Amino acid sequence: MKHQKGSLIIKIPLVNQQTGKGDIMDVDILRKELKNNNIDNAIRVIEEFGENKFYEAVPYLIKCFEDTSNHKLRNTIAIALADIGDQSALKPIINALNDPKTIGKRGTLLYALGFFDYSPYIELLTNLIISGNFEESRQSLSLLESIDINIEHEVIDECTKEISKDINKLEEKIEFLLEAIDILESLKK
Repeated sequence: MKHQKGSLIIKIPLVNQQTGKGDIMDVDILRKELKNNNIDNAIRVIEEFGENKFYEAVPYLIKCFEDTSNHKLRNTIAIALADIGDQSALKPIINALNDPKTIGKRGTLLYALGFFDYSPYIELLTNLIISGNFEESRQSLSLLESIDINIEHEVIDECTKEISKDINKLEEKIEFLLEAIDILESLKK
């Protein structure tokens, strides 16, 4: 927990003298902070959960991850789940990546995905390479490049086919845009 004194921030560790375990390692603290809409405090608790690999918090973190519309909170939970490393967080992250409400806000989710076995989801990565914003497409490409297991050739062929279709669409669009430039230039008289 951090307390401010003037512009100085003092971090006070919450350690139980008997167990040596931080008092912050309690899901009820997170529940209370979220109930009171203290998002900044909740984020600090979630970060502590991740840093300390607090596995007991995973079910509640997943529930919060799935329920929140706050992308900052969702991203913090995704990183904590990645730090904890419980594979049960993979499917909720995949679901969030497929959810239209995360469009334009998927970079951190993709980063968190990298801590799990995401190899069965290369079609999703391919789709994000094609349709994602700059961060999403580059992060997806990086994840694709990091896969170190054999993928079925049919899956690879399908993904390659999708990228090729998009290249063809872009070539058509480039031709169209070049024609638009020619028309605009012809208007100079």
